[in-house]
Amino acid sequence: MTDRAPSTELASLRNRVAAVQRLSSAASGGMEGLTRQLAHELGPGGRVLLVDRLNAVVRAHPREAAAQVTALTEPLTELWRRGTAGSLVSRIGDDTVLLQTVGENEADVILVAAMPADAGADAVAVTNAAASLAVIHINAARRLHEAEERLHNAVLQLLLDEEVDKASRTMPGGLPAEPVRVYRVSAPGPVRGALRHHLWRLASRFHEPAIVTRVDDEIVLCVRDDAATGRLLRDRISEMRDQNVRVGKSDPMPLEEFRAAYEEADHALRAACAIGTTLMSFGELAEERLLRLIPHGELLVWAATLLRPVTDADDAEQSLLRTLRAWLECHGRISQTSAALGMAPQTIRRRIVRVAGLLQGDLDDECVRVRLYLALQIIDRAGRTDHPYGDPLDVGKDCLVWLLDIRESVSWAASVMKPLRDADPDGRLRQTVRTWLALHGELSETAAQLGIHRNTLSKRLARAEAILDFPLSWIGNRAQLYLALLTDDLAAKDSFPPEAYAHTF
Repeated sequence: MTDRAPSTELASLRNRVAAVQRLSSAASGGMEGLTRQLAHELGPGGRVLLVDRLNAVVRAHPREAAAQVTALTEPLTELWRRGTAGSLVSRIGDDTVLLQTVGENEADVILVAAMPADAGADAVAVTNAAASLAVIHINAARRLHEAEERLHNAVLQLLLDEEVDKASRTMPGGLPAEPVRVYRVSAPGPVRGALRHHLWRLASRFHEPAIVTRVDDEIVLCVRDDAATGRLLRDRISEMRDQNVRVGKSDPMPLEEFRAAYEEADHALRAACAIGTTLMSFGELAEERLLRLIPHGELLVWAATLLRPVTDADDAEQSLLRTLRAWLECHGRISQTSAALGMAPQTIRRRIVRVAGLLQGDLDDECVRVRLYLALQIIDRAGRTDHPYGDPLDVGKDCLVWLLDIRESVSWAASVMKPLRDADPDGRLRQTVRTWLALHGELSETAAQLGIHRNTLSKRLARAEAILDFPLSWIGNRAQLYLALLTDDLAAKDSFPPEAYAHTF
């Protein structure tokens, strides 16, 4: 017995060395070759998966083994939660499953090896060896992605500078076919890295030209409008509702208008973050229903002229406009604006007071806030700095709606208000919403003015939100609704101001 034990151990060691040599040889063919060979080494019924932080299968052998990832959600989540290199043992039916992390940073994957329960220590040792070999490929892939990201960043900047021809010559394989959509994605650090690599793989799998890069703490994706990469991104994030992933999507655009698409995606992303929804399309934003009724040239002149007193006095970093935008999106709440911008509250107050002085307007007036917000969105969407100007405007009087023929403005307001009017014949709900909007969404002040309990007010607002089918937490939705309410009221009383007739013939 004592003579045979060393012999058995030696044979086992030789088997392991031979298996590692076969794995090393197979690994020269990439991760596909490595996973295939490992599945073979595990014996009949051996299955191998590589799973990223999104629990998306990167490699699977045999291919049908990918379906088993759903049965491993709990151990995968536990291993990712630990945040360090490690391993777990689980089971699928009668099989033993070894889960082993590969790598140490955002490009990490988990190697999953399913084997018969009696596979023994040799199978575990071979799996560990395969994990070590996989690190080499992970590191090589990371270096490649870093180089590609630098290239894609350069292409992105060329497109933002409207250098489409130069961008096309710079991008290997060419730019995405037109029309394109731009997606901007916000996600926590580890998830963000995994999602970026996931998008790289999708674009490569479907042979779709795509720009995939990182800008500050966001992922930027630009693909053809109907590309599978964009569709599968939407499918993937719909499964990630609990991971704080937010996506803003532009409307389809030609590449010559890439900057506008980039700004649209940013605007949609800010809305998604404010509302708390996973995906927001620019075209779905309520304010766009109004803005698209007015010729773009007229919109730009109105917005640039309204904001001119601020832009002329602003610094190169546009500190005043940036603060005003954040303050409006935070519904005038200093503490929230301070947190959003990472600035002291007194700095926010000082800048807002200065803006009010430059505009000679009352920033406590909701109408003024709505006009300024919409003007900022128009300027942002234009993606340019050489704005045309018109005759000076009064921020307290010159409303965007007056750029429409008065019959169009009345029709637009009626279409916005119809669901609320149909469900609220006595007008109590409309009065509640109007008062709440005029008081900048302050529940206590609104309840006191209406003489109702805060709980009653909250229920009415929830009902209005359900009827209108858009969230009232986003300033763009509030802006459209407030303008529609006021226009609808003026139409009912036939008391439009003279400036409302400027575009009516």
